[in-house]
Amino acid sequence: MVILLSGTLLGSVPLAHADDDDDDDDDDKKDKDKKCPKKKRYNGDCDKTKPKVKITDPDKKEKVTSSMLMVTIDATDDISGIKKVEVRINGGPLILVTTKLDSDTWKYSASCVDGTTKKIQVTAKATDNVGNVKRDHVNFRLMCVV
Repeated sequence: MVILLSGTLLGSVPLAHADDDDDDDDDDKKDKDKKCPKKKRYNGDCDKTKPKVKITDPDKKEKVTSSMLMVTIDATDDISGIKKVEVRINGGPLILVTTKLDSDTWKYSASCVDGTTKKIQVTAKATDNVGNVKRDHVNFRLMCVV
């Protein structure tokens, strides 16, 4: 038989109060913060998550007829935000995309040679403000016309 007297069990330590659980949450957060490298911190938050990046135009395996190579890219990062978006055309060097259509959409365009049809591979690379990277790519055919 157990008898309760003023919040204690006879022969044991006092019972815990509900408020004591809040301290455990704070301790868990401190432990998680210790595991976050300094370079992954942004405004006090830990950002180990890669940004989201998607080439939205052109579609994969699409045949495009145009006087320009045009690529539209959506890139987002919920914690630290997007630092930069780059493209690579057919394995060439990375090119910084400077045209921003809105907060999450970038556009890259370049002239093409009239009358040529080429297989094009575009890789988009998004980098967030703490250095996390994500890539997307599309392959399509481009027929250049004037």
